Amino acid sequence: MESFIVFDFNGTLVHSTQIMNEILTDLIHKSCFKSLSSKDFEKVSGLPFFKKIRVFIFFAIYQKKFLQMFHENIERVQFADGVGEMLMELNKRQQKFSVLSSNTSATIMKFFELYDIKVDCVYKSQRLFGKKNTFKKYMKRNKCKAHQVTYICDERRDIQACNKSGVQAVFVTWGLDSREDVVGLEADVVEMPAELGGFLLAKL
Repeated sequence: MESFIVFDFNGTLVHSTQIMNEILTDLIHKSCFKSLSSKDFEKVSGLPFFKKIRVFIFFAIYQKKFLQMFHENIERVQFADGVGEMLMELNKRQQKFSVLSSNTSATIMKFFELYDIKVDCVYKSQRLFGKKNTFKKYMKRNKCKAHQVTYICDERRDIQACNKSGVQAVFVTWGLDSREDVVGLEADVVEMPAELGGFLLAKL
């Protein structure tokens, strides 16, 4: 049975937190949302209700500008240690993989072109704070079932979306959330990119 491998981008494949925080700080400074900070965007679910609302409103206004600025800075983004080599090995083994992210497809494709790594397709999540509907679209487009899909991610909310969708989740510990953040959720946990590569290649 064919397996479908899908990666999250920020935190999972690349270290981008510093650049994203710089962009958010700049946008906040120029806005009327000065009570917010870049840290408020890391774990929105844990914020007090009214601050969470302000984060939602901020992104409704500034998401397009944020994505544009991130695209302009994509050459500053770097793979997490060992991840680039792991993806090259997947390419070498002719194992296709896709990326599902709230970033634009153009930005992610530009990043992979910088490293001459082939990605099968990039899917943009239409909702910044949830990917469940995007999983459904992915499965419909690829004519596959949820149990055939493996999503590699670094956040609790993504694992929750996987669990609700029936998609297999693989949590990497080098991203935004810690192992403690995903206790009680159904996911395989990997500590190193080399371990992740072995796990995925075993699916071939």
